[in-house]
Amino acid sequence: SIQIRSPVAGIVSRLDQERLAGGGTQVRIKSRDFPAFYFILFHVRTNGLVLAGDSVSAGQLLGTHIGTQSTSDIAVGVNTPTGWRLVSYFDVMTDSMFATYQARGINSRTDAIISKELRDADPLTCNGGEFASPGNLPNWVTLR
Repeated sequence: SIQIRSPVAGIVSRLDQERLAGGGTQVRIKSRDFPAFYFILFHVRTNGLVLAGDSVSAGQLLGTHIGTQSTSDIAVGVNTPTGWRLVSYFDVMTDSMFATYQARGINSRTDAIISKELRDADPLTCNGGEFASPGNLPNWVTLR
């Protein structure tokens, strides 16, 4: 019953079924104001609320989280002159949005980001397109 809302105004560029059985849908949104940026929301039960090609507004309801079999997450990718690159959601969110996370216990944006240096020191390996292990770094932030 957790509502999933669009983080930006934009166009739903893709809807992809998750590999995990009953894993819901990945909703990919191309930003209207910064078209090189894409926001990918994972494990969404869309219930037909959005379709590929739809325009969405920031805060618009996209669906609900699929349930207890997974946690909710978001990825942000940007097309750069040197290719596709993932960036932290915490690096691109507005200060007012970040304030909602501060109110729930995150002191600074870096508290929720694994730096390149830390990840390089503890790289992840993949097996068939999935992570072989979660690595040794904490990779989730619990909100209060």
